[in-house]
Amino acid sequence: MSQPRRLSTSHFLAAGAVLGGLLWLVLRQRYFHGWVDDDAFISFRYARNLAEGHGLVFNVGERVEGYTNFLWTVILAVLHKTGADLPGAARALGGLCSVATVLVLLGFGRTRLFAAPEGAPPGARAWLLLVAPLALCFSDAWAAWAAGGLENTLSALLVTAAFLAFVRASESDTAGGRRRAWLACGVTLAFAILNHPTNAVFVVPMAVHVILRLRSGDAVGPLVPALVVFA
Repeated sequence: MSQPRRLSTSHFLAAGAVLGGLLWLVLRQRYFHGWVDDDAFISFRYARNLAEGHGLVFNVGERVEGYTNFLWTVILAVLHKTGADLPGAARALGGLCSVATVLVLLGFGRTRLFAAPEGAPPGARAWLLLVAPLALCFSDAWAAWAAGGLENTLSALLVTAAFLAFVRASESDTAGGRRRAWLACGVTLAFAILNHPTNAVFVVPMAVHVILRLRSGDAVGPLVPALVVFA
């Protein structure tokens, strides 16, 4: 019977740093709460017209696509349909996505990508994992855009989740595990591109890695469901 893993002082300090960082992030978002980016009101108008049954239009009767954040706009339309105030809903959703992105970054701790070097002191892995999450927590730009009403933090959340699934697919030792991870990667990447088309750039490094792995003899089977869903 294996012994339960003991947590070191470093682990508790790391957890305290994360909680402190998240608290600071929320406080900074409150500081920027009164600001909404001008461009967000374009999405708000499209979302309002969609929710009110006029279609995805800026002016009723004019079929002009003047937004670049389809998924974000549709989500706001759904929230407005339920009675939510559009600027308030956008700020709340942006804040939730900013916190969720930090938590997803911490999820990389369950991958071998962030394995502590051999001979490293206990807790070294925990501190290594904190670099990216704490950089976000203490970034005023990240806090401001979370409150700005636009799709930035949702894009970041989806892209980060896609890369986490990508890493797990690359490291999985079973065909079933790879298939599930690739499927999660394909779904989150597809949603990221629906949220903003420029997120397609993140497909490039993944595609290069996959091509190199296939050339070295990896099976293509686990990739098929993800490719179908992504397409």
